[in-house]
Parts: sequence; C-alpha cells; structure tokens
Amino acid sequence: MNSTEAFDLLATTILLLGSSGEVISANAAAEDMFGRSRRHLTGCQAVELFDASEATAHAIRQACSGEVAECRLFASVKRGQDSAEVSLTCIALSHQAWAALIEVKDMHQRTMVDRTRRLVDEHGVADLRDMYSNDVRFLEQFA
Repeated sequence: MNSTEAFDLLATTILLLGSSGEVISANAAAEDMFGRSRRHLTGCQAVELFDASEATAHAIRQACSGEVAECRLFASVKRGQDSAEVSLTCIALSHQAWAALIEVKDMHQRTMVDRTRRLVDEHGVADLRDMYSNDVRFLEQFA
C-alpha cells in the first residue's frame, strides 16, 4: 500500500495539492463529497471545488506556498445546484511530493455528533435508550 492508498481508508475527504493549488490526488471520500470521480478531480484547481470565497482561495494559496503551516475555516462545497457547509483544514507539507493537504469535513455530520453528545449529557444514556427504543427495535429486525 502506498502512502496515498491509506487515505482511502478514511471517511474524511482528503485532497493532496501541487504548488499551484491543483489536485494531484484525492481519496475515495472526495469522490462522494464532490460528486466527481478522482479522474475528474485530478488536475482541477482545488478552489474551484468550493463556492466562491476569497478566504477559501487565500487559505489554499497560503498552504500551497508554505506561508502558513495550518489554516482552518468554514466553506461551502458545490454539489450541482446545491451547496453543503464544510469545515476545511489546509495544511502545508514539506519534504513531500505534494505542497499541501486539505481535509474536508461535512458540517452536517459534525452537527449530528454534537447533538448526540449534548443529548447524552442532558438526559443520560438510559434515558436515550428509552427515547429511541422503537428505533432500536426496528433496526434490530434487520440485524
């Protein structure tokens, strides 16, 4: 397994960029996130994958040039006519075949995790089992 194949094991979207911001490699999760095959992602400018934002373009440029080690921000991903809110982490790489790595996380997924944690804190695990007992019974019939 080469170093980029390991990224395919992740549920998180990973883009590896060249010095001018072009996508050199994308993992399997990137295909789902952007609704494009890796072949179509490879070679395109990473900034084009997101809704127009100077902050996003600036963060990608800075990471690719090595001006900053890491930059985190929120952005929107283009998905046909729709957009999805995401969290971006742009990381400058040194001594690698790539200039930068971008990690893209879907904010909806993060919101669901936060909501579940909040419910556990407020109600406790036993109360949540009672609240979702019908859902659990329904799902158990397919196990």
